Amino acid sequence: MPVSVKLPSQISSQIREEQIECNANSGTELAKEIALRYPQIRSYLFNSRAEIRDSLIFCVDNEIIGRDDRFPQGTVVEIMFAISGG
Repeated sequence: MPVSVKLPSQISSQIREEQIECNANSGTELAKEIALRYPQIRSYLFNSRAEIRDSLIFCVDNEIIGRDDRFPQGTVVEIMFAISGG
């Protein structure tokens, strides 16, 4: 059973889907799968060194998780972007 992924508007507007399903067990795996499936949004997920952007946040059950924390199949994962300012 795949995980359901809720996408932020910056990404969903590019692929015209607000939620997708992926076969991943961590945020890192999730980002890689999404970038492979939708190469046009790769720059939203990864920096020029092919590292996950620091501003990318993964949430499960309304709690932020580490990008390498494991989550079970059937989970709903929400991707968000951190907001910074000064």
